Parts: sequence; C-alpha cells; structure tokens
Amino acid sequence: MLECCHSENPSLHYSITPVFQPKVRRLFADPREVETDHFRRTGIFPIMHVVIVRQEFYLRHPWVAQSLYKALLDAKNHCIAAIFKNDAIHSVVP
Repeated sequence: MLECCHSENPSLHYSITPVFQPKVRRLFADPREVETDHFRRTGIFPIMHVVIVRQEFYLRHPWVAQSLYKALLDAKNHCIAAIFKNDAIHSVVP
C-alpha cells in the first residue's frame, strides 16, 4: 500500500479496495472494462504494478533508479527464460 497525500490529488495505491477507508474508491468504476478497452485500443496490456522511489532518496543516491531498473529487468528475463525450460508454468502471463 502506498499513500500519496502531498500532491494536489491525494491517492492510495492498493491492490484491492480497502474496506477500512470509507472515502477511498477505485479510480474507475469498472477497472476490468477499462483495462480491456485500453488493450483493445492500444494493443498494450495495462501496467499492474508500480515502483516508486522517493525523490529525497533518489537525490541522495542517484544510481538507485538505474540499479532498480536493471534488477527488475534481470528478474523479468529470468522469468521469461524459465517459461521455456520445461512444460511447467513458472509465471503468469497476461
């Protein structure tokens, strides 16, 4: 869960609608339909995960963004390679 309340549009990034926050609602009333429509129009599957680095952390450690990207890319490539090693499913693909 990530709370972002320092911006013009406070937001809560969460995988499910939190029942403990009565004022919290989904950005889209029917997210599945919006995802399907986006894919139909663009051919791009919508992102499901977001990684955020705080600006103050990035300013102290400017190498972190590139290192994080490389680590996530390595993980993705490892997962893709594992798909073709045998007939067992190692990951979920859209």
